[in-house]
Amino acid sequence: MEREPGAAGVRRALGRRLEAVLASRSEANAVFDILAVLQSEDQEEIQEAVRTCSRLFGALLERGELFVGQLPSEEMVMTGSQGATRKYKVWMRHRYHSCCNRLGELLGHPSFQVKIFERDLKKKGPEPVPLEFIPAQGLLGRPGELCAQHFTLS
Repeated sequence: MEREPGAAGVRRALGRRLEAVLASRSEANAVFDILAVLQSEDQEEIQEAVRTCSRLFGALLERGELFVGQLPSEEMVMTGSQGATRKYKVWMRHRYHSCCNRLGELLGHPSFQVKIFERDLKKKGPEPVPLEFIPAQGLLGRPGELCAQHFTLS
């Protein structure tokens, strides 16, 4: 991912990737560029990536573009005869899962502080909200965003 140096450059680069993914399913692989920034050593870059992931997966959830229900294995769905829409939703949900796993790792990192705040996701999310989403929602975003239920990185 080409970017200018510094947090502002990362923010702009991530914003371009986010817009591309949300504008067209053919740009879905750009989600890997977004997730790659979560591996950065720079705390500001990671925070920008967390915010971008919050906006991305929050928007996909609101648009109904994340698979809801018992998540099948990615290999089974991709080699199966399901339609392109179902494959996209399952594939993107696996990317969401990867994001949540990395955020879980980051929560254990001493340079990040966790702030707890209350929020009822079910008031804004689709019904029914999959139980799997509820704990992970708090790992993403700022107070007031769809995906910021329990925690936010500060």
